Amino acid sequence: MKPNHIISKKSLIFLIIVLIFALLIFMVWEDAFHDEIKKMVGFLLTIFFVLMMFSIKIMRHNPLLFIFLGSFFTFLIGAIFIGAIEGYDLLYSYEHSIKLAVIRCLVLSILGILTGALICVIKNNVQTKKIRNDKNISYDFSILRSIALIMFYITIIPRFLQTIDIAINVVEESYISYYSTYTSSIPYIIIKVGELNLLALLLMFAVDCEKRKMVIPIILSIIVSSISLLGGQRNVFVLDILLLVYCLFYANNRARNRLEKRWLNNRHAIVGIIIFPFLLYLLFYIGYWRNGISVEIGIIDAIKSFFTIQGGQVDFIAKSIVYKNIIWEQNVPYTFYSFYDYLSQNIVSRIIFDIDKIGLYTAEYALKGNSLSATLYYIISPSSFLSGRGMGGNYIAELFIDFGEIGVYIGNVIIGIILVRIGDLKNKPWWITVILMIFIRWIIYIPRSSFFSWVVYGFSLTNIFFIIGVFIIYKIILNYKQKKYNWEMV
Repeated sequence: MKPNHIISKKSLIFLIIVLIFALLIFMVWEDAFHDEIKKMVGFLLTIFFVLMMFSIKIMRHNPLLFIFLGSFFTFLIGAIFIGAIEGYDLLYSYEHSIKLAVIRCLVLSILGILTGALICVIKNNVQTKKIRNDKNISYDFSILRSIALIMFYITIIPRFLQTIDIAINVVEESYISYYSTYTSSIPYIIIKVGELNLLALLLMFAVDCEKRKMVIPIILSIIVSSISLLGGQRNVFVLDILLLVYCLFYANNRARNRLEKRWLNNRHAIVGIIIFPFLLYLLFYIGYWRNGISVEIGIIDAIKSFFTIQGGQVDFIAKSIVYKNIIWEQNVPYTFYSFYDYLSQNIVSRIIFDIDKIGLYTAEYALKGNSLSATLYYIISPSSFLSGRGMGGNYIAELFIDFGEIGVYIGNVIIGIILVRIGDLKNKPWWITVILMIFIRWIIYIPRSSFFSWVVYGFSLTNIFFIIGVFIIYKIILNYKQKKYNWEMV
């Protein structure tokens, strides 16, 4: 059987040569140009561009790597890129050695992601894959589609109410108060029901709902996600939109493979390109509005400022390197913070093992919570941290603190492999598809979060109970239909 190549052999050979060349240059670069930060930055931007070209090559089959790199650019590369164009040094306040260490970490990260992605693509290209049986054949999708649609429309109202409640709180109080003192006026059970809405939408994609039945749910989801901007929650809006983009690619690929009418065409691409700069301007404006600051600025300057401000995660890596010898060890390495927090702070563990809940913006959390973000900000500015402020996080900084530069490279090889592997949802069981889509939503965010946060979000108790609940409802309906059919046959 002919291998199912997702990238041509010529393109693959070219990228491998570029990767080898980049690795050789990187090994001698610091010795050859030790004082040339600009040349290091140029090298960084060059290999990032190579990785972007690679992601575009495989985008038709798997857009996840491209979407992830968009996040990587926003939080880590964009500010450096703008600085290179404008002629300023983003890390001007740091010593030369710290600057070099930060750039090395970013270079190793990009090379690691490219290496991991190439490993998966080469494996796919040189092996003749067996045809994977569709694991969903044994399911009655008409039942699952009905469950998904009904659950979506039931849960959209609670999700809407909770989003409005957060927005009202931010408008009447402040954005900081949401993280420090906010208590929802919506009953807890209503909030939990609203959390199922996104899962119901993903279930609709997973069970192949018809395009005409998906239009209204997609529009409603975009509206609710947009309302979250009134609460200053840019990350919620962006992650929802990026996940929706991935799901639309997924549905489009499935339709193309079946020779059906596609979900996306060139017109959609043109509309997306036109809207994109205005979305960046909106996100820039929301960043000031939520802090009560009025600003008037042109769209070009706003976009440049947006990437410069979001580039604070570069500063997070720099501060992690500066304070590395001060940052204290915790129960587990910071890289595994998400696992530790999930296992020790979920409601089941706290009840069974009688573990006290640790508040997020408390000294105890900074000292014992295993969060590098909390620990670092507590060291830098204890009063600001205790008042509810933060500085985000970054998986590269975690890897560096725990395992050094070799850990940064190996960790990103793993990320590159994961991005290509979980982005391929063909012939997966519907329930695995839903979980992988949740993984996808959160792995996009790790340039500003923790290394394993995406795993924890995927296996949250809410998601697990949702899957179990759908299984139970499905079995009840299926048994009823079978009994009814048998009765009618008598």
